[in-house]
Amino acid sequence: MGPASVLTSVGRFINQLRFRRSDQTSEAIACVSRALHESEKYFLLLERGHERSEEKEHQISDLWEHAAEPVRRVDREFSSWCRYKARYWLTRDRYTPEEIKQLNIGLDNMNKRMHELMDEN
Repeated sequence: MGPASVLTSVGRFINQLRFRRSDQTSEAIACVSRALHESEKYFLLLERGHERSEEKEHQISDLWEHAAEPVRRVDREFSSWCRYKARYWLTRDRYTPEEIKQLNIGLDNMNKRMHELMDEN
C-alpha cells in the first residue's frame, strides 16, 4: 500500500468517525429535547392550576434518565446533569432552588447546554 492509499484510508476513517460522532450527537440532542419539552409542558400545566401528577413526574424522570446514556457518548458532564435531573423528578420536593442551580439542572441551563451541543455539531 503506497502513501496515497494510506492517506486515503486514513481520510475515510476520519470521516467515518465524524459521521458517527454526528449521529451520536443528534441522538443525544433528540433525547434531551424530548425531556426538556415534556418538562416545560408539565410546568405550564402546573402554572395553569393543574394538580401535580406523580405518574407524570416519573415519566419525565424516565425521559431524563433515558437521555443520559446517549448524552454520555458526547458530553460526560452534561450526562451527569441529565441523571441529576432524573433524580430531581423523582424527589422534586427535596431540592431547593440553590441546589438546582448548583447542580446545573434548571431548565434554562439544560436548554442552553443542549443548544451548545447543537452548535458544535
